[in-house]
Amino acid sequence: VRSRRQRQMCIRDRTNMIDHRNYQLMYEQFLQLLTTNEKNWLRLKLLGYKQFEIASMLNCSISTIKNYRKKVQVKYIKYYGLNQK
Repeated sequence: VRSRRQRQMCIRDRTNMIDHRNYQLMYEQFLQLLTTNEKNWLRLKLLGYKQFEIASMLNCSISTIKNYRKKVQVKYIKYYGLNQK
């Protein structure tokens, strides 16, 4: 027989799992809005690479990298509704 504390912890763990799945699903849906180049930029940025490193890896200019960032940022704000007041 589980104690009240054990039951509460179990419920909390299940809730955290559901929250994680929801966030994962939202992230995957967001990624579908991005072009291949934008996804590549985001993946490398999340891995910690600098702009000049990403530009070198994707064989493009820093300006192009900045454009990818701006486009991803606009899509992110629109998708997650962060510009609503």
